[in-house]
Amino acid sequence: MVFSKEVFIDGTILLINKPLNWTSFQVVNKIRWLIKSKFNIKKIKVGHAGTLDPLAEGLLIICTGKMTKKISEFQNLEKEYSGTFYLGATTPSFDLETEINQTKSIDHLTDDMIFEKSQDFTGKIFQAPPIYSAIKHRGKKLYEFARKGEEIEIKKREVTIYDFLISDIQLPKVNFHIKCSKGTYIRSIANDFGEDLKCGAHLTKLVRNSIGKYKIEDAISIDDFEEKLNFNSSFNLENIQNLFSNLSSLNLYELYKLRKNYKLLFVLVNLLFLSLGAQEVVFEEYDLANGLHVILHQDNRAPVVTTSVLYHVGAKDESPNRTGFSHFF
Repeated sequence: MVFSKEVFIDGTILLINKPLNWTSFQVVNKIRWLIKSKFNIKKIKVGHAGTLDPLAEGLLIICTGKMTKKISEFQNLEKEYSGTFYLGATTPSFDLETEINQTKSIDHLTDDMIFEKSQDFTGKIFQAPPIYSAIKHRGKKLYEFARKGEEIEIKKREVTIYDFLISDIQLPKVNFHIKCSKGTYIRSIANDFGEDLKCGAHLTKLVRNSIGKYKIEDAISIDDFEEKLNFNSSFNLENIQNLFSNLSSLNLYELYKLRKNYKLLFVLVNLLFLSLGAQEVVFEEYDLANGLHVILHQDNRAPVVTTSVLYHVGAKDESPNRTGFSHFF
């Protein structure tokens, strides 16, 4: 995708890998600020399609412009998480946001007990959201009550756990993979899991791996988004001309940087050099580092030079997409 003012206003989705200790709201604010600053936009809608806690990492879908109207559709998609429970200790927040308030023995636990208990949490279950959460109660967020030490009754809600896989057991740590419906709190699963095993537990790590068909592997960091935003806006005709102005010595390092900065697996550069009198077509091909592939065409038949750049993200043998940059000089 080539970023532009029109792209963001018309509406697009960004797959962002949320870093640890950032709130989802902070990510939205950062993305909004970068877009507004880069394209001198006074106002643009930017929102996320599903909160991740500050102590969680992973996939966050960011919607811009008209695409924000579809946020609810993304929120309703299945989510997939991986992470770690710590057995034998509990915290008020059910994760590492608060200090451990109770410890219990785990000497009675066996691997079979842990595997079997995970199956009790599959299908439709009822869970109470953590008191340290942003869910509203009587007009206030739950964590506001928690921080004042006020006790309130939290109603349980039905959610669906499609898959609950224990991937590794190294007590007191248990690694897991969970696929679940909208509104599921993995922190609550950690707490309830520990209660059922009569030892207590809290969540120490959480990564969101997917939302529907959207995968963490396709997400980029906030820094990468900023770099790509700056690179796209500078990827213009003048830069292309400067890059290929000297035919006798292609700047392979610049081509390598082009591939590296733009996260391309394949770059096809097609240069047609035409001059009067000659009929010979020269064809050269270069395989560079990290999968960069360059093809050079020279056709000496007219006093016109045409330059175009084609690219795509994919395998080398797939058809590329044209950037739309071309020039006669």
